[in-house]
Amino acid sequence: MCPNSCLEKEKNQQTHCCSCYAQPIWNCSPKWPYRRVEIEYVYRRGRGMAVYDPHDLGQNISKLVHTRGFLTQIPGNLCQISDLVEVDLSWNKIMTLENINCMERLDTLILRNNLVTYLSNLTLLGMTELRILDLSDNVLTVIEPNTISDPSLGMLHIIFKDNSLTSVDITNVVIDTPFCKADFSNNAVKELVNDIGWIVDTAKDYGDGGFVDLSHNDFVSFPNFENLGFSDLRELGKVFKFGFDFTNANFTCDCKMQPFLELSKDIIKKIWRSYFNVICAGPPSLKGQSIVNLVNQGRLDEFTCEIERQDRCPLGCLCFHQPSQNRLVVNCSNTSRTSLPKTLPSAPAGQLLDLDFGINHITQFKTAEYLNQTIAFNMNNNDLSFISDKSLRQSTDIQRLWFRNNSKIRNVPKSLETLHPCNVSFGVLYLKCHCQILWMGRWANSPKAALCPANNNFFCITEDGQVLPSSVWTKKALECPNEVNWTAIGIAIALAVSSLMLGCIAWLLYQYQYEIYLLIRRDNQKDTISGNSYFKYDVYISFNENNPQLYSWVRNKLEPWLNARGYSLCLPCRDFALGSPRSDAILEHLQMSKKFLFIVDDDFLADEDVSIWSLQEWRHAWHIFKAETLRNIAVVNYDQMRVKNIDQRQIKAFWRLGLVVDFSNRKGRIFEEIMERLKLEIFTREKDDKMAKGSPWVDVVSLMGPYITNIPRCSTPNQKFRPESLEYNPTYPRSPYPSQLRWVDTPKLTFNSTKFNPPRSVEIYPSEFIKVDVT
Repeated sequence: MCPNSCLEKEKNQQTHCCSCYAQPIWNCSPKWPYRRVEIEYVYRRGRGMAVYDPHDLGQNISKLVHTRGFLTQIPGNLCQISDLVEVDLSWNKIMTLENINCMERLDTLILRNNLVTYLSNLTLLGMTELRILDLSDNVLTVIEPNTISDPSLGMLHIIFKDNSLTSVDITNVVIDTPFCKADFSNNAVKELVNDIGWIVDTAKDYGDGGFVDLSHNDFVSFPNFENLGFSDLRELGKVFKFGFDFTNANFTCDCKMQPFLELSKDIIKKIWRSYFNVICAGPPSLKGQSIVNLVNQGRLDEFTCEIERQDRCPLGCLCFHQPSQNRLVVNCSNTSRTSLPKTLPSAPAGQLLDLDFGINHITQFKTAEYLNQTIAFNMNNNDLSFISDKSLRQSTDIQRLWFRNNSKIRNVPKSLETLHPCNVSFGVLYLKCHCQILWMGRWANSPKAALCPANNNFFCITEDGQVLPSSVWTKKALECPNEVNWTAIGIAIALAVSSLMLGCIAWLLYQYQYEIYLLIRRDNQKDTISGNSYFKYDVYISFNENNPQLYSWVRNKLEPWLNARGYSLCLPCRDFALGSPRSDAILEHLQMSKKFLFIVDDDFLADEDVSIWSLQEWRHAWHIFKAETLRNIAVVNYDQMRVKNIDQRQIKAFWRLGLVVDFSNRKGRIFEEIMERLKLEIFTREKDDKMAKGSPWVDVVSLMGPYITNIPRCSTPNQKFRPESLEYNPTYPRSPYPSQLRWVDTPKLTFNSTKFNPPRSVEIYPSEFIKVDVT
């Protein structure tokens, strides 16, 4: 019975309030009379049986209350009391839970202060009426997965506090059905585990706002949600309505916690609950501080994870992950190093290295593998005298490369020209005046360098001691010779002409590289459906799903036409798993598709919301098309687009070569042209006759396509259909070979006038070749 106070709440909260604060009708005033069930001990070691007055027939419910006894097990005859609704056996010595799921009407089971150590996921199975389970103050060490989350259960109050649990399975925390509270407080829980590999179902709602109390436990690290079945932290939104209490948890405020707090910071700023006020147990710099306050103060940069020596952090250096900045920091400043290390810790996916080797005695800046993964490199205040050419070529992605206060540098490789002047800083650098440094003057005084004038101030010293800034470096100022070398000029002219011709050829090859490649690929042999299990789909179709006319044509015209010819299609709007990251789904489904069809309308490349995915589909499809010769691409010009409207060079190549299918095809052959472009086989009667004469086996898919009526086609591969009857053309030769078909129970098959009644009928898959014995 729902309390009246719940009716005062908002409508969306009334159901939850009623469920959690309701009382059974027999507890409401005036209280119902009930039959008292007693315990009669039959064995001095604590075995007993339930007894009651058999003449007390006026009541329709029974209750067993036997506390502070010495029962060691639950009486086995409780199942015989069909109207038992409440059992309270607190303060006994019960060690195991058996023979209780037969009590179908049981509403409340209280077993406080007993000796239960283990709870199986079969113990409560089928107890659909059980609302309250209290096993507090026992010695529970193990609760099996799915013990309290089976769909047959509907428990609202589940109490396991004051036990000896060291771990809790995620399936007993993220509960499918609505519940009020699951209390695991005051145990010794160190971690949440996922023993059966549970994965969150993004199409399902969980818990309906239940509260999970995990306070006063021994947690030492923040949960790893990826290991707990949440591959993407955004999937935690499925349990956002839950309340979680981690009070007194010994969480280390580190990089494992930062991504979760980053997603939650806007929510934490808007709402406050006392159980959010978790205190950091480490590191020392954050110990004792409230996580909520740290989030509100914008201090997520301080949530880092140190990297130890065994993970390749150099001796004497400080290494740590900093997810908020997407970087891995290696600070080796002022460590008396004389050279750069050969290896460094590997940065996690999405992070780059931030390296500090300043204030050391390093003499050479050489190439290293980690330069390609570095975003910042500090080499200030060293003894550098040598910078390798290859090291600067590897540093093109570094945004801050500092060489300040390295007075021994006398030579800089010309590969410095490949770097942006604002990404490199030499500070003040003195060189010897000679003609080979002219390029440095141009680089240090280029328009790009004007954006950061203090980065590179180069000077050179002449033989007479004069100091020249890079802004005045000219051939005259540096006394560079102007001798005319006609042989060199002739060679230069010849090289220039040759270079010009080669450049023109190279430009033409570059400008029309995709057209040339498409012409080479046009002669590829046609490929029929092979039934290869690697391919799940025959054709992947990319189109603007926001165009209602185009969407209708694809679903109602193109798809049925190709399905009728035995080809299966992949439509992203239909076949992608709900909730999956679209970028991952695109690559996965393209790999499983044999051919690719792109239907280009006005918004396909122009609209930002459409093109972001269509261009990603095109890039992946083109890569697969180039790598595998049996794959093919076809393009349909849906909105009469012209070449000048297309910027994507690979797509433009199809227009230039006339390889697009014109949607305004006046011959009415648009479907046939699509199949020709995709190099899909169009089965004909003539081809079927040749196939039949060449082999005693008949290809059912190609044979039945034009001749068998009333066969439901499938829009996805490997989907069975069971025809009521099949008509067979008797002109085909009969096979001398025995049948190799598999059968299941369905109606009889008819071949012209000859009937036979097998006990089972054939399973037919549109994407496979099936051999049929027609004798």
